[in-house]
Amino acid sequence: MKRALFFKFSPIFISILLLQGSCSQDQDITRWSLPEGAKARFGKGTLSGNISYSPDGTHLAVGSSIGIWLYDARSGAEVALLTGHTDRVNCVAFSPNGNVLASGSSDETIRLWTVRTGKHLQSFDGHRAGVKSIVFSPDGLSLASGSTDKTVRLWNVKTGDNKFTRSGHKDWVNSVVFSPDGSTLVSGGGYKDKTIRFWDAYTGENLRTISGHSGGVSSVAFSPEGNTLASGSSDKTVRLWDAHTGEAKLTLQHVDAVNSVVFSPDGSRLASGNRDGTIRLYDAHTGERRQALSGHTGGVDAVVFSSNGTKLASKSWDNTIRLWDVRTGECLQTYSGYLDGTSPIVFSPDGGTLVSGSGGFWIGINKNSPIRLWDAHTGEHMQTLSGHLDGVMSIAFSPDGHTFASGSGDKSVRMWDSYTGEHVRPLEGHTGWVVSVAFSPDGKKLASGSGGDNTIRLWDTQTGEDLRVLKGHRDGVYSVAFSPTGNTLASGSADETIRLWNAHTGEHLQTLEGHTSWVTSVAFSRNGNSFSSGSWDNTIRIWNVHTGKSLHTLEGHNSSINSVAFSPDGSKLASGSGNNIFGDGDNTIRLWDATTGKCLYTFEGHTDAVDSVAFSPDGLMLASGSEDDSILLWDLTSGDIVTSGRW
Repeated sequence: MKRALFFKFSPIFISILLLQGSCSQDQDITRWSLPEGAKARFGKGTLSGNISYSPDGTHLAVGSSIGIWLYDARSGAEVALLTGHTDRVNCVAFSPNGNVLASGSSDETIRLWTVRTGKHLQSFDGHRAGVKSIVFSPDGLSLASGSTDKTVRLWNVKTGDNKFTRSGHKDWVNSVVFSPDGSTLVSGGGYKDKTIRFWDAYTGENLRTISGHSGGVSSVAFSPEGNTLASGSSDKTVRLWDAHTGEAKLTLQHVDAVNSVVFSPDGSRLASGNRDGTIRLYDAHTGERRQALSGHTGGVDAVVFSSNGTKLASKSWDNTIRLWDVRTGECLQTYSGYLDGTSPIVFSPDGGTLVSGSGGFWIGINKNSPIRLWDAHTGEHMQTLSGHLDGVMSIAFSPDGHTFASGSGDKSVRMWDSYTGEHVRPLEGHTGWVVSVAFSPDGKKLASGSGGDNTIRLWDTQTGEDLRVLKGHRDGVYSVAFSPTGNTLASGSADETIRLWNAHTGEHLQTLEGHTSWVTSVAFSRNGNSFSSGSWDNTIRIWNVHTGKSLHTLEGHNSSINSVAFSPDGSKLASGSGNNIFGDGDNTIRLWDATTGKCLYTFEGHTDAVDSVAFSPDGLMLASGSEDDSILLWDLTSGDIVTSGRW
């Protein structure tokens, strides 16, 4: 750092110093760029975009599910978090002079940021689907973008005007790149297209189309002198083409799909990031393989050289970024802290610990999904527990706080010692994924609901014995909850009904109807006289337990309700919303008056569906877990919330 200070006052370096002064005075990154009303953020989201080196090689930018993270490439320390996109950031790019950073998102927009302050400069709107790739022209005056709307667009960086929009690809445009002289723009198309297209960067004329790949073109890159174009594909090859004639020069075979290709700054080497988790380095002229870098535990979907070519950064599906010494192949640094899921979430009874699962709603995607324990006051990640073989879909603490249970897509329930993290015992019997678990108030029984076998099981928590199986729902059971007395068990199902059961005998007491879609969450009030239900019909209902009548229907969310929870005193109800399957939703949390059904406050800030909400035991905080792979803590004592809610 000192060497750069004394010998080269580059614009990007001065900018970063100022940025650190403005954004990083509080080095607790859990408090960076929080939405209004939030107290802290646990986790850094998930890695969702590419990585970009600053022109002088001192800093890295990376797209995530919650924004753009800037790093000091030497120390690995976070410099800033830029937020504003309302969906995942898929691509980032520094301008040639390093003063501006561009980002493209699934929210269909491109944003420009000043690196000096982190200020949002302007947004480019026009794409009708997510932005997959962006690149500045060599002179920095234009920006090109490729999108899942199958178009390539060229933008004027200063005015934001769309210079031209070109169609032609029959599938997503996965990658765009300028030739070194800026005269040509090249784009690579997805699996249904399989082509590479050359465009005149001034007129938008389609100069030529190259076919040859038998799979989607995931990445395109020009050699520094501009004579060669490299392309990586899902057909397990890297191909080198004559950039002037379009003729094939070399084909490099891989054992799995190639996600990313890049030339070294001097043009001597070519690197590929591959789905098998490796990075391969080739002689760019002969195609001879020089090196294979191993260490990632998931597919590598982005690689980029530093400006002097001595280092290579890689980003992987294992949610880490690695920095490599190109000469030795040594991994110099690993940037971590990104999550592969945060739902569900639950506070310990004493409020000191927050436990989060991973995998959320999704089945069969997150193998060996961990459970994470966090310090609820500091946000410190304390422990990671492994054991489940699929997504962890539900977590519940025992009333004494000594044990917690987890339900998983691997069809099992597991019990854990909350102090040591040791696995106490597995509870096996379900033949489908376990979506919900709940302890009885005395802690002697555990209920589990399955979305796969449509049953509820009651377990003895001391012995692990399967006490009884409750059958009756005609579709998956997505939520179970005991009444405060422990005498009644409620279950919500994809059959659009709620059933009440005698928790001791398993007798079916009554069936409540009214929702018009899956019932995803049920929760009892503190006095046990009422309970709430959230549904994918976008409504929340409050029911009288004794009569089975619907007391209130709460409307306001414009997408599925994934979670509901009563405050400890029973006066408030929280709900989390967002479409985690069918598309965009409002991704908000709402606070309701549990007596009148009035909406008191709406929290905004997550960039994807909110799958889980939980009150702290003292009722002063609310935690939310989202498909954006972050947990937000909301301060319920702030003036605005208290005033609006008349607390």
